[in-house]
Amino acid sequence: MTLNSRFFTFVSLLIVFSLLLSSCSFIVINSGNGEDSDTSPVVTEAPAETYETSDDTGALESTAEKTELLTPEGAADRAKKRLEALTKYDFGGQNFIIATTSTMTFATDGEEYYDRALLLRDSLIEKRYNVDIINIFADEGRIATDLLNASLADDYYADLVSVPEYRIGKLASDGLIMNLRSLPFYGTVNSYSREWSEGAAGNAIYADIGAASADFSKIYAVFFNRDIGKELGYDLDELVSEGKWTWEVFDRISKEATSSLGVVGQGSATMGNEYTDVVFHSGGARLIENKLGYTPKISFDSNELESLIELTCSLVYGNEAAYKGKGEKDFFNLFGEGKLFLAIAPLEKMSEFAVCDVSWGVIPIPKISEEQKEYYGYTAANANVIAVPAENNKIEMTGILIGALNTASYELLTEEYKTSCLYNYFRDSKALRSMDAVLGSMTFDFTFLYSSWADLLAGATYGAVREARTSPDFSATELISSRRDEANAQLSEIFGGKTEEPNIPTPPAETEMPDETEEPEDTVVPTDTESPEDTFIPEDTESIDETVETDPYDTEN
Repeated sequence: MTLNSRFFTFVSLLIVFSLLLSSCSFIVINSGNGEDSDTSPVVTEAPAETYETSDDTGALESTAEKTELLTPEGAADRAKKRLEALTKYDFGGQNFIIATTSTMTFATDGEEYYDRALLLRDSLIEKRYNVDIINIFADEGRIATDLLNASLADDYYADLVSVPEYRIGKLASDGLIMNLRSLPFYGTVNSYSREWSEGAAGNAIYADIGAASADFSKIYAVFFNRDIGKELGYDLDELVSEGKWTWEVFDRISKEATSSLGVVGQGSATMGNEYTDVVFHSGGARLIENKLGYTPKISFDSNELESLIELTCSLVYGNEAAYKGKGEKDFFNLFGEGKLFLAIAPLEKMSEFAVCDVSWGVIPIPKISEEQKEYYGYTAANANVIAVPAENNKIEMTGILIGALNTASYELLTEEYKTSCLYNYFRDSKALRSMDAVLGSMTFDFTFLYSSWADLLAGATYGAVREARTSPDFSATELISSRRDEANAQLSEIFGGKTEEPNIPTPPAETEMPDETEEPEDTVVPTDTESPEDTFIPEDTESIDETVETDPYDTEN
């Protein structure tokens, strides 16, 4: 790390620490049942932010959030202003309990740099809404068991849970989490995620996929040997910024590295399911057509699908530049010895690259073509999302604070994660050049979320794609087509939605951001709130396996 980067990090830490001191308070955890407390918020009206639809997914973008350069301090200031632009509520110092499996989305004790960013995010919300955020950490099996026990005992466990996305379907089928559309105020604030709609399942939404769920460590990217790129005459960061970083370029320059320098050109640790998933997601392809209010169904473009399978096979099989080692240990040893050029891995493996005695950088997964507008990075199925326990009795507060968590997380966590990487892993600031593109490539998937409920879904989607990669007899189109009807029938039975145009909440009214010196209007107490909708309760909810579920999208094969 250079002297300048150390100084920058030290100053950032001082600023974050001073903000924490000014806004955090000591808290006392009460019984947590919430029965004796008044959960009706006191509300102060404030001008809402302006939104516009950004693309055909229906995701919303703030029209006031566009700059080219942003520091962690600037991101914190903007997060505070965005919160101030939302309607202000006073929850009277009540506790808001979040049970989570991830230390990358909710704060621990503040010992690590990124923890302090999470604590800062929480403190901004605490101050704005007069609420105490309490985080409980447990493994996913324990959270599932505690949710069940609380349901059976008519007790209170938590206001929110943050669990791996592949757990959502099982929790929903067991009646342990609620339809988020039951929450008053939910959906009236931008989630700051292009993937928000993946949580929709017929007429329900069981998972909030917003900026507060962004566990950047689960995103796959390409780690590259900077010296090899320089020797070949390529500036990979420049290719990314120009939109020219494609699989064709990836394949061509990796073969150049092998033929001219004698090094391994490219690969991943397993060269199997992991590689298949990465290539498939890189084009933004989907196997499920889902829209809020409609029954989800398997739907795909056969030509697109087969071209992605063909691309995967060309990169893995018979490719002279491809990694042919024996697993993860050999993979990282090879990179550390300067004998591997392009390495595909999730960001959570960054510590492995940090100890390598080579100059390296990180860039997003390539695009299918230059015409593709965005980079899409496969994000592991154990990335966390937010859900609400079915026993939640603070529905107004919860709906409001989910929106606040997403609002305060946007940009702030991105910038702080980059600074954390600079502090912990990168040798200099050059490695940050493409990090915005990497962190902005995060994807979520309906299949990952709900295949633990619809058990035919996995085999008819990504299971079929993976199988086709190694099958000499059947194409992906044939495999999916043979399983589609039965899987779609199951989806219809579970998630059957409306056939007419659904009634979807509209975004906030288009008003201007408030002036920094503007005083809030007089407080009022809301008098009309919606009642929760019924949630699906299965006949048998007597037991849940407390052990951690195996990731149904294991990439080791």
